[in-house]
Amino acid sequence: MYGFHSGNDYGIDMPDLYGAQLGLHANIPSGSVFHELSFNLGALTGSKTYGGVLKWKQEVFPFTAGYSFNVPLSDSATFYLGGKIGLHYYKQEVSLGGEKASESDSSGTYSALIGFKFAVAEKTDIVIGYEITKYWSDVDPYHFITVGFSWTF
Repeated sequence: MYGFHSGNDYGIDMPDLYGAQLGLHANIPSGSVFHELSFNLGALTGSKTYGGVLKWKQEVFPFTAGYSFNVPLSDSATFYLGGKIGLHYYKQEVSLGGEKASESDSSGTYSALIGFKFAVAEKTDIVIGYEITKYWSDVDPYHFITVGFSWTF
């Protein structure tokens, strides 16, 4: 997944984030649609250099529980809409010349997601979506483009 920051908080354009997410999902059929419950763990990182001298590096590790409403559009395509809520641990480091300062903490996180799943085999799907995620209460959200795959056990 790749995420970009939507604002200019504190006069600084925050680093973009990229990484991976692993989720365990349970599908609950309900007529022609199905509900999906999930537990998700991610690892994201990003850095940015300002003016050639100031470097800001971030690492974010979200742990969330989610729900999505899934509507099959055909035998091979499904539309989904959902949300997640949970916690994240983050670490950030700022360096200027030879000086470094770092901090780490954890706080709540939530997101909304929308996308499509395309069956490529009987138990394998390609997933393409969009997720808007709020990590910090005083910082604008991140927008993520997600591309991945899922296996059904």
